[in-house]
Amino acid sequence: MKIAYRNPWLMAAENQACCSLTIAAQRIGHELVYCRYSEEMEELAPDFVLSASSTQPKLVDIPHYGVIHEPRDCFFANRHYFNNIVTYDGYLTISETLERFLTDISVGVGRPKPVGYYYNSCQRHAASADLEKLIAARELRITYFGTNWDRRRESFFRVLSYSPGVEICGPEHAWPVLAPGSYGGATEFDGTSVQERYAKNGIGLVLLSNSHLRDDCISNRIFEITSVGAIALCCDIPWIRNNFGDSVYYFEQNLPDKALCREIAERREEIYRHPEIAMEKARRAREIFEAKFAAEILLQNAVDYHEKMSERRAAGLRSARKSYSPLISVIVRCGCRGVEFVERAISSISRQTYGKFEVVLVRHQELDLSPLLNTRYPNIEAVRVIECSGGNRSASLWAGLGAVGGQYFAVLDDDDWWFSNHFETLFRVKPASAQSRFFAFSGSIAQLATRQAKDGCAEDSRAVHSMGFTSQESWRGVVSIFASNCFVASTDLLTPDLLTDPQMETSEDSYLIASLMAQADPRFSYAATSVFDRSLADQSDFTQHPRRFEDELSLQLRMLSQRPPSFLQGDVWASLVKFWGTRPAPAVSPFAEAMLRENYGPVSSGYVAEKSAFDGASVLTDPATGGATIRPNAAPWSYAVLLSLNAPEQKYPQYQAVFEVLVHKGTIGIGVLNPDESDFLFRQTLTESPKPQSIEFPIADLDKVGRVVVQNWVAPGEADAEILSIRLLAEIS
Repeated sequence: MKIAYRNPWLMAAENQACCSLTIAAQRIGHELVYCRYSEEMEELAPDFVLSASSTQPKLVDIPHYGVIHEPRDCFFANRHYFNNIVTYDGYLTISETLERFLTDISVGVGRPKPVGYYYNSCQRHAASADLEKLIAARELRITYFGTNWDRRRESFFRVLSYSPGVEICGPEHAWPVLAPGSYGGATEFDGTSVQERYAKNGIGLVLLSNSHLRDDCISNRIFEITSVGAIALCCDIPWIRNNFGDSVYYFEQNLPDKALCREIAERREEIYRHPEIAMEKARRAREIFEAKFAAEILLQNAVDYHEKMSERRAAGLRSARKSYSPLISVIVRCGCRGVEFVERAISSISRQTYGKFEVVLVRHQELDLSPLLNTRYPNIEAVRVIECSGGNRSASLWAGLGAVGGQYFAVLDDDDWWFSNHFETLFRVKPASAQSRFFAFSGSIAQLATRQAKDGCAEDSRAVHSMGFTSQESWRGVVSIFASNCFVASTDLLTPDLLTDPQMETSEDSYLIASLMAQADPRFSYAATSVFDRSLADQSDFTQHPRRFEDELSLQLRMLSQRPPSFLQGDVWASLVKFWGTRPAPAVSPFAEAMLRENYGPVSSGYVAEKSAFDGASVLTDPATGGATIRPNAAPWSYAVLLSLNAPEQKYPQYQAVFEVLVHKGTIGIGVLNPDESDFLFRQTLTESPKPQSIEFPIADLDKVGRVVVQNWVAPGEADAEILSIRLLAEIS
């Protein structure tokens, strides 16, 4: 089999493991290929993917198995990491703690599955420590390998480095505190050199982070040490006790630094006092490693797991299809893009593992669709063309809704596509007959124009855009989690009122989805299987459309009589009033703008530092003028700064807030929050430019606005900008 090892890191333990696994795979008749990006995986076309880091979700339509070795803290400290593991098709671990955690997750998301037994271990090695010689000469060197990414117990390693016979290895920049002579250099990540160093020095140290220790999660060190017959000095955790017994030496890790150093030194003295016992321990530890934990053994476990999971899935689908196979109508709006985009969308429909389909092509501009109409696609029973010449997005969508013939329907625009298991996961409980009032949705993935790197970790040209409900405070917050192509619904939800075109320029998808949700209990698939393309040069930004406010107002007024989801109970009128307060000011003519400048003058500048805040690498540089360095975290929508505007000495009936900004890289958003900071009153984007740019917001009453937010925008990636000045203008008599 061809196995992809996905690892986003550079010069990390995962890179060393990849080299070892490549060697092991060749020995047992498989091929292991290394990849960092989505496009690499698609080009290599492996049978399955081992995802070595939970920082990366499943982003391609290939089975992904998460190799989970991080302690549970990681998943409760970072929502993205938790979402990432939910996207995987299966899980692999050797930790009993993590096995239960992963089993519980799989049951919780409605896709119960077994957890496989696997770890990114090292291969069997021909090298062997000459313990008899090293012990006789008292030349055992306590050896520790680490990239020291988390700077764990830095003071301990500094104290340990001053002990005789200690060698600490890893990247030079990671170990600045060591005593002269104790630094062992940066060994090559080649799958053999680390093990050979342990063999040369005869003794290795297994020390874990506090989180690993608490969750009984092991590191690769014990395998690398024992694989060459070296002696392992290990922190005392149940996993090592249960699997290696008394074949290694133990110490209590939770000791003060000097006491821990004495404890480790005493273990070495014990070895010198009883060499025969030490050599017998090392021999038995190597036997245990080679029989149970060598990469050759565990990698075959992963292959067996993939075969088991594939057959289990296939058997379930065969059984489901015999019982009932739903007919799903898919509306594809087309005309703006070439026929190759429409073909990509239709191909993704034909690859679906569950359901049968009719495709409703709604053509709103001239486009030759004959190559598609003359092609026979698996799983697709019919392809029909509905003409909507000159129609906007709303007219096109409603023309398609009026032509739906299936028991269910979905929307797939011409620049979007689905993973092959999209409907398989949406119908995770396979029905025996047509369902009524059914609405299910998936997480969505954005295809970006470029990939970016941060902190040595390779980012990707794809990113998870949404994964389930994250806001339950307003309709806008709820519908913002939906991409237009992420849902499927039963056609009985298409009431006569809903089948009437709302004649909206924007937000038509949100109106449709909100109306469907109001009639059903939405079911989330806990998978990201719908992809929308944001890599194209002519991509529309409907948030900046001049009719955006009016369309969103239409959406909310049309929903007055609908039953809101249980988590949105509240005063509908109050919600409308709150939204009305965000109504944009009318456009100002050039003449009126000139008059405004003549009569308006600065009444205050800058921000109140004590009431402001910043995050990531952002810095508040000059509160008096409003200066700030803007470097938000790479995640979508991440806040960089929250600025509390300096109020003028006296009140004025109306203000104009003026921000002068220089964007060096990426896209940022600048907005003004409402007083309780639960929503934006105004928000606008700025993109990279060599020249300063200005943004202006009208403010009627300073007491009715919150702080100013500068944030990253929708796509994950780095942004770098400066606020040069912030001014409040008012009419001066």
